[in-house]
Amino acid sequence: MKNPLFLLLSIIITLAGCSGNNELKEEPMDVQGMMELDLSQYGLNVTLMVPDSSIGTLEVMAQSYGDIEVRVGTFFQIKIAPGGDIALKKSDLESDLLFKTTILSETPELLIYKSDLPDGSKSYHHFYMIKKVLGANYEIRDIEESGESFSEAIVKKMVEAANSIKDKPKAS
Repeated sequence: MKNPLFLLLSIIITLAGCSGNNELKEEPMDVQGMMELDLSQYGLNVTLMVPDSSIGTLEVMAQSYGDIEVRVGTFFQIKIAPGGDIALKKSDLESDLLFKTTILSETPELLIYKSDLPDGSKSYHHFYMIKKVLGANYEIRDIEESGESFSEAIVKKMVEAANSIKDKPKAS
């Protein structure tokens, strides 16, 4: 026989989850181990969730050509740049003469892909995203030039962080 207290708690939890409101709500990002980074001092009036210092030192670099690089240790490296074009990125990946690229996940705004050396000795996971911020499109991607080999799980965490970018509220 089931414990009546367990049954009662199960019913309460189930009913609490049913609000009757069918409106789709955006799930907040799991903020445990994350912190909000304000990029306004680097020329972009947005905030972005990044890992806290438990995985490494935070480094933010504004490049003279407008890109912003955000790094936390070696496992979190994101570049934010004005513009971006998913179709052009796909075309570049398809015509790459060095790497064999496999698209792992694709939406109109996001590519997650794996690039393999022809001999199969090394694989690199990457992402490329287009996000509308401050009324303009920005490309957000991992920093391929770092030479780091990210796992698919790490890339998915960087995608979650990239999805958290939002316009910074105006001071009142």
